[in-house]
Amino acid sequence: MIRLGRLRRYSRRLRASVIVVAAVFGLGQNTAQAVPLTDLFAGGSITAVDKLFSNWQNLGTNIGDLSQIDVTTLVDQPDNPGIRFTDNGDVWRVAGGPPGSSFFLDFSYTVTVLNPTQQITDNSLVLESFSINGLDTGTAGIEIVEFVFDSGNNQQAFKRVSALQGDLNIVDLANFAPQPSLLVTTSVNGFVEGLPTDLAELNAFSQRFSQTTISVMPEPSTLAPFAIGLVGLGAMVRRRRREQPS
Repeated sequence: MIRLGRLRRYSRRLRASVIVVAAVFGLGQNTAQAVPLTDLFAGGSITAVDKLFSNWQNLGTNIGDLSQIDVTTLVDQPDNPGIRFTDNGDVWRVAGGPPGSSFFLDFSYTVTVLNPTQQITDNSLVLESFSINGLDTGTAGIEIVEFVFDSGNNQQAFKRVSALQGDLNIVDLANFAPQPSLLVTTSVNGFVEGLPTDLAELNAFSQRFSQTTISVMPEPSTLAPFAIGLVGLGAMVRRRRREQPS
């Protein structure tokens, strides 16, 4: 006679094991988040799909209120997630003023893939929204420069976007060998030369990190709950067969 109670217990254990394995390999945040840059510099982090952006460092700035800059996750492309920086308070803006007026912000962070079967293979930098008066005369401009290093501090990429006289480049891409984690340093700069009509205003830019699947053998501790469930179910089936009359 089939012992339904025991079968249900083993089935529940097996389901629980599958859930544990799925949780380990299904880490991620698929809902867009927006966090003030000051929160990240204070020790916060942000997750886009399976990429964790952490260890944020303010390396230098002349901007007074960094809380006006939001960092928003980009989750519309699961294989190419990233972050967008948006100015909500005109802190990335200089107009008129004395010659040499400028804004700058230098910062760094670490991006790490949470899914062990994925690694980062390329990176994009996009100058999304800006306004400039003085581009034709060279009296105003914006430039963003980015360096990317692997966990061994080896440079993997250099990218630069700009809105300068004779140098309008709003997208830059870089490819490199698959990496589980990267250190990214970014320098944001804008300037005017003092003409009354000069204006340099940066509204938003973004960085994305696409990935590739790699072959990874799961750790024994990861598969242990699943294996225990299968062994138990197999033992129950064998015992039930022995109990059946021949």
